[in-house]
Amino acid sequence: MALTADPQACTVPAAGGASTHKLVNAGAEKLVFKIKSSNNKEYRVSPVFGFIDPSGSKDLTITRNAGAPKEDKLVIYFGPAPADATDAQAAFGAITPAGTVTIPLSATEEVMTDLEPELEKLDLETEEDEESNTFTDNNDFEFDDSGESMSSVSRNSEVR
Repeated sequence: MALTADPQACTVPAAGGASTHKLVNAGAEKLVFKIKSSNNKEYRVSPVFGFIDPSGSKDLTITRNAGAPKEDKLVIYFGPAPADATDAQAAFGAITPAGTVTIPLSATEEVMTDLEPELEKLDLETEEDEESNTFTDNNDFEFDDSGESMSSVSRNSEVR
């Protein structure tokens, strides 16, 4: 009796999101399962109870509501399904689980690590005046990198 999850871990944005996984029964007997979460406030799982036929699979959707980034986990308890079972919740209550599968849950801040492609989309043109350390972006703004303190920049103004 073997149950696996694919993918084996779940990473979603802390701002909320969803991830789809497959529970795979590699064994020769029908399984019944129940899923428990370490964080029922921010995560929802569908289905919570279910059957998986021999050599079959079941889709699992993990949905996260917005919340602070943190690590959590899902634990999937499973065992052999009673032969005549049709209600997964009732069937699970009638068995002693034979094993567990744990799916680590990671909610992370979304951070853009490579801004270059995004900046290229803006198609800004720049010119540098080496004598005054003033940069003109040809979009009606000027910036000064001379190291002196800078004041706010307004349209068509020069900062030194």
